[in-house]
Amino acid sequence: MDTEGDSLEREGVDKGSPRNNVEGGDRNDNGRRSHPKSELSKFVMLHFRQQEDGKIQCILCNKAWKSLHNITRLRDHFVRKSGSKSWKDQKWALAQEMTGMPFRTFVHLAMKEAYQYSSSIAGYKFPSEKKLRTVLLDTNYAQVKDATEKRMWDHTVGRRATMSCDGWINVRGRPLLNIMYVGRHGEILYKHVDGSNTHKDSHWVADAIIKAIEEVGPENILQFTADNAPVNKLAGFLIRSRYSHIIFGGCVAHGLDLVC
Repeated sequence: MDTEGDSLEREGVDKGSPRNNVEGGDRNDNGRRSHPKSELSKFVMLHFRQQEDGKIQCILCNKAWKSLHNITRLRDHFVRKSGSKSWKDQKWALAQEMTGMPFRTFVHLAMKEAYQYSSSIAGYKFPSEKKLRTVLLDTNYAQVKDATEKRMWDHTVGRRATMSCDGWINVRGRPLLNIMYVGRHGEILYKHVDGSNTHKDSHWVADAIIKAIEEVGPENILQFTADNAPVNKLAGFLIRSRYSHIIFGGCVAHGLDLVC
């Protein structure tokens, strides 16, 4: 008489084949079946905490149960809560508070677009800090630089525009001079010049502006404008002495602010 094992071998089925696992669980590393309830218990203990009084508390909403008697019910509760909008909002708020991100970050169009595109991809993970600091930063810098230069030349060549500058100090305490191109199509931040370890007098300002004018083309610039500080006024005189067609105009808003 054939044994059960012999009949299985004739059918081409091994004793360790998935056919023998129909009634429960996957096999673990030792080849033994893990009971579905044990996997469910691991899930529950991962997402619930046990209080001092013995009750089981949900880590999302802090709702408590007397015991782990009905682990399926606990699992279903966690799935419902983790999919709710209020819980997701709470996680975003916690991330903002712990990282110190400005609140205005969440109303920025770039932030909304990044979330929209990434959330549409199942299993998407944030890029690593190293990738953000290196590859992605270099790529975005090159793209923005190319787009800015293209816009500059499209709106500058053959047109008369204004070159403007303003000094400021960044978060690292470095004095910078912003140089902007102002045309009928709007303003473009052309470049900034680092003024660290430099005496920022009228000659330094004039040299920085003259270099920018030469890069754009003197024939494309009609006016140089800045605030009404004495340094800028003298810089405007030096620029005009070199380019007779370029006029200097002070800042009206700055003048009104000084009057008031």
